[in-house]
Amino acid sequence: MASLFSAIEDTLESKSGELCASDFTSSKGTSFAGFGFANHCPFFDATDVEEDSRLVKLWSYFNKDTLEISQLLCGETVDSVVTKLVRTITVYNDLSEISEIISGVSATGKNLTVRDHHLNELKSMFKTILQTSSKETLENLDCGTGIVAPKSVPDGYFFSHFDGGKKQLRGIIEGKKSSQTPVEGLRRGAAEASNIAASQLSYGINANDIVVPVIGSNGYLIQFGAVIVLEPSFPVFLMISHVLDLTNITARIEAARILCCIKIMISAPLRCDGPNMIIDKMRLSQKKYHNKSLNHFFPCTGNIQTSLFYFFLVMQRLHSNINCRNLVVFPICVREYNDDISECYIVFPKLDSNYQIGLPNEDVLRESFIEKLKDAIHKFHEAGVVHMDLYLSNIMWCKIGCAEVKLKFIDWDSSLFIAN
Repeated sequence: MASLFSAIEDTLESKSGELCASDFTSSKGTSFAGFGFANHCPFFDATDVEEDSRLVKLWSYFNKDTLEISQLLCGETVDSVVTKLVRTITVYNDLSEISEIISGVSATGKNLTVRDHHLNELKSMFKTILQTSSKETLENLDCGTGIVAPKSVPDGYFFSHFDGGKKQLRGIIEGKKSSQTPVEGLRRGAAEASNIAASQLSYGINANDIVVPVIGSNGYLIQFGAVIVLEPSFPVFLMISHVLDLTNITARIEAARILCCIKIMISAPLRCDGPNMIIDKMRLSQKKYHNKSLNHFFPCTGNIQTSLFYFFLVMQRLHSNINCRNLVVFPICVREYNDDISECYIVFPKLDSNYQIGLPNEDVLRESFIEKLKDAIHKFHEAGVVHMDLYLSNIMWCKIGCAEVKLKFIDWDSSLFIAN
């Protein structure tokens, strides 16, 4: 596997009033093999992604209410899907006697069988769901490039057609016999969905328009995710839901609502200008995203993984506080998987060119900067978080009107909790 990075740039420096994307360490390299993972919280919320229209679009796909769904789906409603989901838990959820034989056992040594009728109710909701045969590998379906092996066979998939009748995969369904199905199914489904994303890119679909839904289920537990693409071609998997227990009516309604949202999404035709791109490596645009090596994180416990976990706890605390949420630049994903370099990187969105580092030159803007800074620090401390690295280079601002600025705070890897 190719090396993630060819070199690491020095931290960007800024002068007073100088335009600067950010002072995060970034990479000169643009090609690598890898995959990005993000939790459903705090990254999947349209109020937090004002600088990233793609995530706002993703939010709009999966956040439709029952009224909007009934208007967009002819004859299908959340209530009717709830009724169908009841059948999956009363009729089709007993997989205890089913076995999967591939060279004697499954690759993991576990029994991960899909019962033929396990997906029947989902298939009845989506006329564009097929259950695959051993001949329908991702390679044969023109999705051989990506994270998962070309010979992989998904349990089921959504599809649509390009002009000329060519089948194009749109989403993945993984149904397994396991109490941990959502974990196992979504992990595999995410990898398969990266191949679908690469295939869509190769057919000229804009990276910002690619959303590949992933469903993991064992008949009574179900979980949803989606793969999106960071420009130009780096796949990122986001959780859309928690594990939903379909024996619980509230969880069943939420699952039905998301299934309806997926049906609406995949019914829209893919806008395609024809084949124009060959995907041989997963590439990340250094113009839109920057990376921070975990080796640069404050080693709060002496363990880099624990330090990363601690960092995300801080991010969660800030995200859950309505007064702090819009003041913080949250990460998009953690990227990893590399044979040559063991360290991982966290990927952040770059703020647009309107944001600057350093004190404003105009007196009236400086006054606004100082007042906003005092207010922000008070809010952070009130939320129980201390930044611990609050240099001017970690405070970004943009001008609002003639006499006011807006602040964003970055580099939270040295932050600490305080009693509150």
